[in-house]
Amino acid sequence: FSFFSALPPELRCLIWEEALPGEIAPAVFFFEPGCWRREDEGSHPALRFCHERLDRVPWEIALAFVNHEARRIALPWSQKQGLQLRSCTSSDPVFVHAFRPASDALYIRPADWDLAITGIIDRIEQPDLVDQSVSTSVSSIPHIAMSETLFRNNVAFFQEILDSFNVPRILLVVFDSPLDPVSVERKDQNQIGVQQRRWQLDGLCGGAFFWDNNLNRFHFRSNGQHCRSDAVARLAEDLEELLRVY
Repeated sequence: FSFFSALPPELRCLIWEEALPGEIAPAVFFFEPGCWRREDEGSHPALRFCHERLDRVPWEIALAFVNHEARRIALPWSQKQGLQLRSCTSSDPVFVHAFRPASDALYIRPADWDLAITGIIDRIEQPDLVDQSVSTSVSSIPHIAMSETLFRNNVAFFQEILDSFNVPRILLVVFDSPLDPVSVERKDQNQIGVQQRRWQLDGLCGGAFFWDNNLNRFHFRSNGQHCRSDAVARLAEDLEELLRVY
């Protein structure tokens, strides 16, 4: 408003601080080939899925581009959040953050399905690992996500993903996924290493399946929101099929 500049500096700073974004929501990172890195453990080599190599995800902080005063408030906040500022040749700089294992999810697109399965094999066949006993570790990737279509069409082969990623703690199945078309993530040559768009998780829209050790089966728990019963039934059948395969 027109009288903002006339306010005391201390009050303006408080207003700028209140205008900062809220907590950074869990984000979706897209699977990238070439993330397996050798890390020798004792006398045996090991491969670790290096999530540090995944493309960064953008996070908008409009406050940083209002004026110098607002920028002085926004930059220290962004650093505390682990954000980095990437410069671009054709647009304003963009804030990005790396994969956070505790909250973010690794999304496997249909186009990347084969790469996700064969990535370890291809790395093990490299000259430095041929004829050696190699262990794998992806403990830093507890959340794996994929579209319902990909999950349903590949239940019989899903064991290979479970073997490669050591059974993720949480598997997110996305219905009516907008993430699959290749055109969605067409690379911007001015932002190499940064996803073109940000996709984030706003919570479990319908609910979740939990494993019952006593009954040896999955149980669905709704979170109280509307959930498509047909989708839940189909997913339950797929999980039962997965158990038979795995």
